[in-house]
Amino acid sequence: MKRLLLFLLLLISNLIFAQQQRKLDSLKAVLAKLPVEGKSLSTDTMRVKLLCEMGEILISKDTSVLIFTKAIDISRTIDWPYGLVLSQNLYGKKLKKQNNFFKAEEFFFKSLTLSTKNNFIAQKAYSLQNIGDIYSISKKPSVALGYYQEALKMYKSINNKNGVLLCYNNMGIAYTRLNDFVKALDTHNYCLNLSIEYINRHFMGLSHHNIANINRLQQNYEVAKASYEKAIEIYLSVGDTELEQLASAYTGLAEIFLNQKNMVLAKKFAFLAINTNNSAITSTFIKANDVLLKIYREDGDYMNAYLISEKIRVKQDSLNNIENERRLASAKFEYDLNIKSEELNLQKERQKWYLGIGLAVLLISLVVIRGNIILNKKNRLIEAQNGEIELLNSSLEKKVEVRTAELKDANIELLRKNKEIVEALFKGKKIERQRVASELHDNLGSTLSALKWRLDALNMENLNPKEQKLYKSIQDMMNDAYSEVRLISHNLMPTQLQEKGLIGALQNFISEISSNTKFVIDFESNFNASILDDKISLEIYSICMELLNNVLKHSKGSEAKLSILTDDDSLIIEVFDNGIGIDMNKIENSSMGINNINARVKSLNGKFEIKNQFSGGTQVRVVFDYELLENFRDGVVES
Repeated sequence: MKRLLLFLLLLISNLIFAQQQRKLDSLKAVLAKLPVEGKSLSTDTMRVKLLCEMGEILISKDTSVLIFTKAIDISRTIDWPYGLVLSQNLYGKKLKKQNNFFKAEEFFFKSLTLSTKNNFIAQKAYSLQNIGDIYSISKKPSVALGYYQEALKMYKSINNKNGVLLCYNNMGIAYTRLNDFVKALDTHNYCLNLSIEYINRHFMGLSHHNIANINRLQQNYEVAKASYEKAIEIYLSVGDTELEQLASAYTGLAEIFLNQKNMVLAKKFAFLAINTNNSAITSTFIKANDVLLKIYREDGDYMNAYLISEKIRVKQDSLNNIENERRLASAKFEYDLNIKSEELNLQKERQKWYLGIGLAVLLISLVVIRGNIILNKKNRLIEAQNGEIELLNSSLEKKVEVRTAELKDANIELLRKNKEIVEALFKGKKIERQRVASELHDNLGSTLSALKWRLDALNMENLNPKEQKLYKSIQDMMNDAYSEVRLISHNLMPTQLQEKGLIGALQNFISEISSNTKFVIDFESNFNASILDDKISLEIYSICMELLNNVLKHSKGSEAKLSILTDDDSLIIEVFDNGIGIDMNKIENSSMGINNINARVKSLNGKFEIKNQFSGGTQVRVVFDYELLENFRDGVVES
């Protein structure tokens, strides 16, 4: 059975070579029958495609270079962008296989640029995927992942299933090279499920193979063996294109059995790996022989161990040459990439400078040209209209002067009448306030005073306790009523405000309260109230009176402070007390005159704020803007 399998594998190898040779001969025959180059566009495009196919099949490095160079030259001559992109991509792929990574990357980037310009999505995705392969091989898998993901999006957009599977497969390998085995397994499992859905046995085998490799690295041997067996089964069914992968899977199984000390199975799979692709000098071939060498040493078969070690040495020398070429190519690629990157950055900086200078020159030129055009046009228009303007100018100037004088006079008269109306309105309000204040003070105040004196004349000792309590209550109410009348009278039109101004009137009112009650009020001010006119002074006085009246009636405290201070652009009025504070939830429906105060503040475009202090009591803050107060000097303020 073993010999039969080896015979089949050798037969398949020979068939592959023979098939490739027949295909190459067929392509040469078709190419020879084509008309002379340059005869027609259709035959030249066919010639480019045939040359690309031949370049892919050819093993000789020098011949393939000549073939692809010819395809690129013809594509440029006939100006066929797609042929140029195709030739550059396939030439890059050939160079990549030859470990000439920098040259390959150069052609892939050229193809990428041209594909982007002409919207060749499939070829652009192919370029991105191969650039990713170069970075992955060159030990930059994290960079490679970015290119794979871009290529994957494009393959999906054109429903290129093979490209999608290839990107997922190579992304899984990049994650493995980053030692991120979790993401690697997830990616390969997803690729496996997708290849089953697409019925693609090649990627089914690769996915099982890669999953087995990761599990072997993590010493999950039983899972790895099952995956290797599935991969081998698929590779054998596909046949002629999977010999290297089949040998690699056999080698993986041989390594597992060697680690498990099962020398019989380890030897079996090592021989299978060696004989599967015996003609190729690969790392898989060396690894399989190395496994066999360890088996002979374990069995004490030193003669065979010696023969295998010599075989490995010879093959290793050849492989080392190949590997050294790969490493040198990788190092050169990285070095050239850095040099190229520096040159590109320098070139970009120069381009930016040149572009900026060019744009600036162009912009200045356009501005100058446009300016000259506009200037010439205006000059012609001015010359044409100059005569008419001169004729109209003298009469127009006179009319303007007359009309301007009329408007000025009308405006002065309007301002004067407006001022008279404002003054008359305020004067009327002032007279009415004086009348009401006089009535309250002289009539109602006198009546309340007479009632108070009569109550004081009663002898409390002749009253029983209940009557005394009632007497005391009436007396307190009379005092409150008298205070209210006095406050309202002061508020309507205080004489002190007219005589002493805002600050003097407030000082007088506070002194009067302090002398007639046990409540102590401190007053502080740095404000020059003379800058305000009578209307605004009255409004501010009324606001202060309302605030102090609220403190006296509702705070249940013993001390308060009124301050009227200024900064650069604001007048700030603050009232503090040491009372019980205020219920903020009931403030809108309270009978404390808050709404009345707020309305007065808003009439002068001020800001009103009330809050409880942390130390107890209430703080009220009113802020006016000087500029807004100035705007009210000539206006009507509703009280």
